[in-house]
Amino acid sequence: MFQAITKRDIPALRVLAARFIKRSNTPAAFLCLDHLFAANFKFQALSLTEIADRLHTFLIYAGALKGLATIVAPCNDLTIRKLFAIRISTEDSFFLHSGSFLASKCDPRTTPGLRTRDDGVLVPRRELDRLVKSVLMNRLFSRVSEETHYLYTARPLHPCLQFSIFGQCNRMECPRQHLPPESHNAE
Repeated sequence: MFQAITKRDIPALRVLAARFIKRSNTPAAFLCLDHLFAANFKFQALSLTEIADRLHTFLIYAGALKGLATIVAPCNDLTIRKLFAIRISTEDSFFLHSGSFLASKCDPRTTPGLRTRDDGVLVPRRELDRLVKSVLMNRLFSRVSEETHYLYTARPLHPCLQFSIFGQCNRMECPRQHLPPESHNAE
């Protein structure tokens, strides 16, 4: 998994995510999907079937992200702790390694009770719960916005009606997809 993430191997990440989902390994599946959808993706070269497959995978990812973001007490959830490498320090504080994603999001405004150590930070439960929810909701919003933008500009989803009906298009550099009428089918 980490080799696929490092190499940005999109097909491998997709396969690994599916395997992890089948095994109910939510943290690993989420990590694969998060890196899969972090890559700038070009819908222009895909067929409609490939776009539909990608959107189905995105639906799974967005659902998982929403599920994680709406957990009432994220610090109590083993999946969240494993995903973000959160360690229990005391009953009401948690340890984040320096250099970790959540540790980089800590600042005096969002986590005023933060205590810095040499190897990381200690964050009170309530502040860490808020931070985790905020980070996950922001990620969900940004990923959905990006995917919507990519779909809005995807030519395969916008066929040229003039070309479909008349077999020709007189527009210079038509922004729509020119597909022969016989290619329009249920698939």
